[in-house]
Amino acid sequence: MLKQWRKRYKQWRKARKPLPPTYARLPEAVRDRLATMYAWAPQLGSDGALHEMDGHTRIDPNKGCPLFDLWTQTKPDVSLETGLAYGFSTLYVLGAMLGHPSSRHIAIDPFQNESYHGIGAQQAGTVGLAERFTFYEESSLDVLPRLHGESTRIQFAFIDGDHRFDGAFVDFTLAAQMLDEGGVVLFDDLWMPSLRKTVRFIRRNREDFTEIPTPARNLAAFRRTGSDTRDWRHYVGF
Repeated sequence: MLKQWRKRYKQWRKARKPLPPTYARLPEAVRDRLATMYAWAPQLGSDGALHEMDGHTRIDPNKGCPLFDLWTQTKPDVSLETGLAYGFSTLYVLGAMLGHPSSRHIAIDPFQNESYHGIGAQQAGTVGLAERFTFYEESSLDVLPRLHGESTRIQFAFIDGDHRFDGAFVDFTLAAQMLDEGGVVLFDDLWMPSLRKTVRFIRRNREDFTEIPTPARNLAAFRRTGSDTRDWRHYVGF
């Protein structure tokens, strides 16, 4: 079995573009985990058994590495992501966290066990960061207001959960309430009109956010550079 997934990983490497330079800077434990996942090797689920992955749901290194870089540059005390799935993006965040012992990460995914066998929620334990990882198997519509009500502050957010426009828009709006000035928010899957629409809203209506260039075509990032001082009547079409 080990030889099989190593062969599949080599085939994946051969079929795709060269890995970004950042990939070599990932901690070895994280690279090893990602190698098994990019080879679609069976992964440990929440029930203690190995489960096959669907072969489609993942974040490629050309987006994972910018995620790692922006997290490392921002050095958040608390980071958050909506959408966990198999934990590809989570591993890039965890890799950055290994160099910052006081940080912690929050992940939200209501379908984690139903659709992904709990695989994503196990990733923190595989790299020794279970105590600094908090997982909510609930809707972000329930969790984010509760975190805000508890006065939770974050400095980094990755919006990759509900990909419908209203879901992504609400995730951003709620996360933005907790995001400190200087904090970063990222969006994946800009090939989808719903995500592009959300990003256009920020560009045209949220002057307290400044877009950060990213090397990945389908990834958008913004840094909070001020406070939301819009008049209650403010609206710019998007």
